[in-house]
Amino acid sequence: MAPPQHATGSVPARGCTHLECRPSGFSTVELMVAVAITGVLAFGLVDILVASKQVFVREEAFARTQEVGRYALGLITKALRGTRTLGCDSLGAAQSRDRLVVRACLLLRSPGACDPSAMLGGHLLDTDRAFGHEGSMGQAPTLDDLPADARANVAQRWLRGDVVSVWGVTGSGALVTNDAESETDRDGAIMADSIGLQTGGFALITDCEQSEVFAVSGLHGGVEHATTDSHGEVVNASGAFSRAYNWRGTSQTPGSLYRARLYPLIYRVYYVCCADGRDGSLQSGATRVGNCRADPGRYRPSLCVYDVAQGQSQTLVSNIADLRATYSGARADGRFEGLRADQITDWSGVAGVRIELLAVSGEELETTPSLPSSVDWPPSPGRVVADTLGADLRSADRRQYQRFATTVALRARTPRTATTR
Repeated sequence: MAPPQHATGSVPARGCTHLECRPSGFSTVELMVAVAITGVLAFGLVDILVASKQVFVREEAFARTQEVGRYALGLITKALRGTRTLGCDSLGAAQSRDRLVVRACLLLRSPGACDPSAMLGGHLLDTDRAFGHEGSMGQAPTLDDLPADARANVAQRWLRGDVVSVWGVTGSGALVTNDAESETDRDGAIMADSIGLQTGGFALITDCEQSEVFAVSGLHGGVEHATTDSHGEVVNASGAFSRAYNWRGTSQTPGSLYRARLYPLIYRVYYVCCADGRDGSLQSGATRVGNCRADPGRYRPSLCVYDVAQGQSQTLVSNIADLRATYSGARADGRFEGLRADQITDWSGVAGVRIELLAVSGEELETTPSLPSSVDWPPSPGRVVADTLGADLRSADRRQYQRFATTVALRARTPRTATTR
């Protein structure tokens, strides 16, 4: 007998519940809800990542700007601290006793043919020579008190800000171990330990009674002092010193007293220039210097230095946007503080210099940076004048700026408890 037939679909298959027999997968509504939730989460995650990146970039820019600013400030303040020092004496003290002779041609006021008669016109190491030159917004400093070559070189490369020049001995020097030459007794090279001197560089020999500055004409067997160097170029107005150093002998008490020392002497000019960020080359001339304003992505403001002995400028630190200097000291009508270079009438009375640098990040940030409250730049609109630090940089700019400032006491004007003899 045949089994009974059932109507199709009238009875579920054996063992199949209602839920188990639903089609597998998600419905369209479920998929749309899942996609919406995933999108919200994804967008939120992207926002977090973008914000984290911006914070990282901003903090990285801040750290780099801090490093650049501190390093640049350290370089210029270290050089300033020893300006106008002559070993065991200051420039002012040596000049007041008429105990300083300058023979290096590049340091004479009127070098002419650079013979001994040129020395009668004086030199550029006088206490009345300015070592600060003011440059305000859009107006270059005059640079009148710099050597002619330095004046021309810096003027061609100046971007903005003040110009500060320093000169004086560096280091502790080295003891001269022979009777240094005089007009009547030439012993040849000055014998002393190596102190980093180079041919063409400036040196000072002193025994704390007499001091003489000269250009090193050679380094063969000692520090040579002659009218011409090994290339035949005239570097000194005279090939001999005004007297012998270390020689104290007489007919009754012959012999030598070895107390003369030899020092390197620097003359450098610090200023803000414009450099190519790709190859580091300095921009020269108004058009090329203007590249720092026209194409700041490639051309960067930098702290530059002109070395009078080398006769050229070079970049010290990139991303230094501005430099300002103010001066303090004493004069006949009392003490002064915070004066600009064009307000100083007696540079021999300057005892301290306040240096301000404006460092800037190399790259623009994705958002305008918010400066920490400890950084007082940019100044409030009511305080912006032509000589304000970064006065011509207050346009829309997404780079990170930081102001650095310090006050330097000039060693030559600092009271000392003892004098080296």
